[in-house]
Amino acid sequence: MLRTALRRVQLSPRSAVSPFVCIFCQKKGPNLERRLTTKDVGQSKSVEPPPIAKTPDSSSEKSQSLMDILRKDMLERKEGKSRKKGAKKAKAAAEEKKESKVKRGKKKKGISLFQAEAAVAMSPKKKKALQRARGTTMPGLSISEALRGGAEDGKYELYDSKSEKIEPIEIENQPEVAKLSHGLDRVLFNPGVHFLQEPRSGVYNFDPYLQDIMPVTEFDFDAVASYIISSEDQKLSSLAKKLGKKYVGSTSSMTAVLTHFHFLLSQWRQLNFLGLSKTFKAEFKTFTQITRAPAAIFLRYKGDGTYAIDPDKEYDTDSVLSLLGRSMEKLLTSAPSNFESKYKKGSPRTEEIKGPETYHYSTLGDFLMRSQLDAFDPRLPGTGMFDLKTRAVVSVRMDVANFHIGSGYQIKTRIGTWESFEREYYDMMRAAFLKYSLQVRMGRMDGIFVAFHNTEKIFGFQYVPLAEMDAALHEDWNSGIGDQEFRLSLQLLNKVLDNAIKKYPEQSLHLYFETRDISRNPMVVIAEPLDEEEIERRQTGNKHDLAEFLEALDNQIKGGGPISASQGLEEQGKENEKGTILSDEEEAVQNDIQEEEADEEEVDDHSENHLEEPEESESEEDSDESDAEDAKEIEASQDAEEISEAGIEGDIKEAEANQDSQEITEKIIEDAAETLEDKPEDTKATYLAGAGGSTEVEEAPKLPEMYVQVMYVKNYENGKPVLRPMRLTEHDNWKVAVAIDELPPKAAYMTYLGVMKRRKKAIEHRMVTEDDAEAGAYIRQLRNMARAGRDWAKSQEKMFPGEPVVYKPGSS
Repeated sequence: MLRTALRRVQLSPRSAVSPFVCIFCQKKGPNLERRLTTKDVGQSKSVEPPPIAKTPDSSSEKSQSLMDILRKDMLERKEGKSRKKGAKKAKAAAEEKKESKVKRGKKKKGISLFQAEAAVAMSPKKKKALQRARGTTMPGLSISEALRGGAEDGKYELYDSKSEKIEPIEIENQPEVAKLSHGLDRVLFNPGVHFLQEPRSGVYNFDPYLQDIMPVTEFDFDAVASYIISSEDQKLSSLAKKLGKKYVGSTSSMTAVLTHFHFLLSQWRQLNFLGLSKTFKAEFKTFTQITRAPAAIFLRYKGDGTYAIDPDKEYDTDSVLSLLGRSMEKLLTSAPSNFESKYKKGSPRTEEIKGPETYHYSTLGDFLMRSQLDAFDPRLPGTGMFDLKTRAVVSVRMDVANFHIGSGYQIKTRIGTWESFEREYYDMMRAAFLKYSLQVRMGRMDGIFVAFHNTEKIFGFQYVPLAEMDAALHEDWNSGIGDQEFRLSLQLLNKVLDNAIKKYPEQSLHLYFETRDISRNPMVVIAEPLDEEEIERRQTGNKHDLAEFLEALDNQIKGGGPISASQGLEEQGKENEKGTILSDEEEAVQNDIQEEEADEEEVDDHSENHLEEPEESESEEDSDESDAEDAKEIEASQDAEEISEAGIEGDIKEAEANQDSQEITEKIIEDAAETLEDKPEDTKATYLAGAGGSTEVEEAPKLPEMYVQVMYVKNYENGKPVLRPMRLTEHDNWKVAVAIDELPPKAAYMTYLGVMKRRKKAIEHRMVTEDDAEAGAYIRQLRNMARAGRDWAKSQEKMFPGEPVVYKPGSS
């Protein structure tokens, strides 16, 4: 705003000059220069101005000074107004910031499983929709209430890792456990891998007799005791009744299920590969796909309130690796002369050598557990017992059907990405360590003795104590987590089995377990009541005569091609306590092939995919080719499915799904809906009608009888909520708050379909052709290494001719 100043100037008698002068530009206004009359200045007569001293210089200085004062005043006023406005804005900003800070302070950074229920209660509309979809919803409960004992309805329970302990049951007059032969006991007390024949010098560290493996077609399996499943072990059932235990099981039937409780309690903790060399790149830090796949068991009612846990063999297929596991176990614990005379076909025998197996029995809660014992050394800590495992090379595990092609693969070095012990150890960490550690704990053993081979020759040996496996599975060395997690797993398994038999008393059940890698990582447990006839049909569907299978193997070795999927193992085909007919390696192989074929063009990225092999007596290792990203992609596609009639509301934000256990259950149902996409339209309509779909049919069929539990857990370390415990001492306390929700029939059936599809996809057999052009890039790469390996082995024989040189400790 412009301001003007009135300044007196000398006026003539007849006129006057405008006294208004702009103080900024010092120019007169546009109409202020005209001569003004006396009328204009408010006088009727001419005004004689007062005399003014003629001091033009001083007047100019005085006028300039006035203008400076006015200008200064104007600027000060403007600056004052600006400062006032700025102060007002600053105050408003400070108040806004303070309010924002208060609001953020009120917001919770995280919300617990039980507190999430309150969010549902705040939305009556959503709560009503969820109730329509799944029946009754879980009542709200805070963490503190859960720790104090929880709701009166008993839906929330608190489990303490120290509340129960493994109790050994001593059984007298059992056969003596075998010991290692050929001087292999040195491996038990010297960490790391031991070459059978050192490649650089050609010197043997152990008896050269061990190098060449007896073909399974020459081994007399009738000389080996048959494996007895839990439901057929009368001694085990009698002992359970005597001790008042409700459930009996073995390592072969329980370990696959217990792996999912590890996923649940650890919230999918990644593996620790710090023990590998820096040059080895661990492409995947997750477990293999077959390990993560849903597990299944049969809970068979035996009368008098006892149940036997049997492994599910519905999808088991035959494998040369399972037979090698049994024969190599005898090789490692027998002197050469005894091995040939006892177990080679056609050898004369003066006495019956087949005898009963030796077991360790242990209890926890309502469980009586049985573990077959392989080997013993009194110098080892604890009981001195350890497990024997065999490990086939990656080329064999990935292509078991054509094992005779991949058997040329060699192990040449200690470390390295390929043709190394480190490669096999890495695969074993991902596919077998979890199962092995559970078997060792269940049998109260010290560790595992591993023999690495390619089905034709043995390369070396390694002893892996339980502490070393725990370092890979449970954060680090001496983390103190493994034992406590094992006890908690058995307690939670005890709980879900109790719920199942309460729902279906005195009935046999088919149970499925799956821990989902989704929000809050819930576990789904499905119980399907079956009669004994149906169980037998499922268990024996893939059993075939052992003699026929061995004949097929012999033809294959001689060039007759791969074994047909219909040619299988008899029940005695895989007779040991540690596994089912399907070898771990076989399973792993099948899984790896599926993933490798899907990504043929990314051979380098999938170079670590492989499976496990059946251990000497029954390895249940899993395939090696599943990575977390693949699993997430599969789940992402499953999550896209929606069931409109299930009462599930629209697009739920991922953040909400992470906080609300009700919405997690909804996600499980959505995943199950994906299975309908693969069904014919008429069949799909029937399923939708039965599961609550809107497709019109004349009459909706009755849904199969089943009971589905969804389990959520929250870990507490010393009373504080944690995602998972990282390190526990003897003074730390680990408790788990558990909530179990039951799905209504419609949602239960949809969940069942999804679990069945994922399980079948992971373990069903897929043959690989002998034709390299059709086998896929990854399999071709392995076969090329196997062919080159045969040539290398021949050059090694020429390099070290003559009698073998054997190193003997203490010799000069």
